[in-house]
Amino acid sequence: MNESVNANSLADQNVSMEQVNPSRAPWWQAILAGLPHLLYPLSIEGPSLLRVITSGPINWRLSHDSFWAFVIIALLFSWRQKWPRWSASWIGYGSVMLFDVLISTAQTYYGSLLENEAVVLWLLITMAVFFWMAKRDWLSGLLVVLPVVPMFSTYIVLDGVKGTVPEAVYFIIVGLLMMLIVMAIVRTGNLRTAIWLVLGGCGLISLPASYMETYYRNVPSYVDYVPTIMEMVRSFLIGCLIFIIFATPLWSLALWTQGRRWFGRNKAA
Repeated sequence: MNESVNANSLADQNVSMEQVNPSRAPWWQAILAGLPHLLYPLSIEGPSLLRVITSGPINWRLSHDSFWAFVIIALLFSWRQKWPRWSASWIGYGSVMLFDVLISTAQTYYGSLLENEAVVLWLLITMAVFFWMAKRDWLSGLLVVLPVVPMFSTYIVLDGVKGTVPEAVYFIIVGLLMMLIVMAIVRTGNLRTAIWLVLGGCGLISLPASYMETYYRNVPSYVDYVPTIMEMVRSFLIGCLIFIIFATPLWSLALWTQGRRWFGRNKAA
């Protein structure tokens, strides 16, 4: 009986280690996983940024609608390929697209009456998808969060900042940084390394965003707003908390796996 318990415990441990330390992926998969993080800010900030730089109208082929078309095509292709790891980034942006659809539908047909309900529905669907991805592959569970946090959450933060060229350039740099981080994660295929890369990247992204939100907030002139360092710290901590909340499926599965291993070792002893 003890041999059977030890064998089962070892099998569980091997399964969890395969999830935590999956195999490395080729470069083309790493590029596919990281590419939407750069295309997303380019589709948002590219047209207005080029108009400012060229001081006139310009034909910019990558519009925001074109990006969502790319997302739909990538999701259809990923579905046919049974959701490989590189598809996690595109699934995350599919969640962002779903947010836009739900909010736009609620505002168009119901005004502001169902906005809160639309947000709650989106949260439930998003968390279900995140949990499903994390259960299939822990590394994919982490990658699927990044389009929402920090990319979409940073865009929401910058939406309250005065519209400037540095703001647009900053958001494109954020996308480039996230692309490189995701490529490194997919190439190394190690969850612990991935978590450290994501935490470091989120810190680098959140600090300037919190500073701009605090000291360059686009508030009406009649509002008595005085920026302070504590306000900036609060904004930074909220950004970190949002990431922790959206990555809850990953943390819960990690705790569940560790709990099963601990219970198996104690039962075997």
